[in-house]
Amino acid sequence: KQVKRKEATPATFDETELVNSVNKLPVYPGGSEAFQKFLDELSKDLATMLPEDQKKTFITVEYIVNKTGKVILPKVLKGASNEMNNLIIERFEAMPQWAPAIRLEKNVPIRLKQTIYVESGQ
Repeated sequence: KQVKRKEATPATFDETELVNSVNKLPVYPGGSEAFQKFLDELSKDLATMLPEDQKKTFITVEYIVNKTGKVILPKVLKGASNEMNNLIIERFEAMPQWAPAIRLEKNVPIRLKQTIYVESGQ
């Protein structure tokens, strides 16, 4: 059956608040090692959804860490089926609170991109 592609949960967000440069990037709870673990687990779960004739894919996800550290508006840019897209959005929206980005000693929202490498038979 056809899986319907899910969109991110709508969030009230002012795009003009996004900054391009920060003094400190947002930090996933537990740091980059913990974030890598989150991505590895997600990648394993996504691998089970790869079409049989496809061995690997690179999925690009864009998301915003807002100024309270909440991940909002995750969006799969490329590389995923609808089923994969939906899992990614669910996982990103369920992420724990990050330490927000800091610019000039203020918490600021920032848009980030993440590539997830998915390979079957891991």
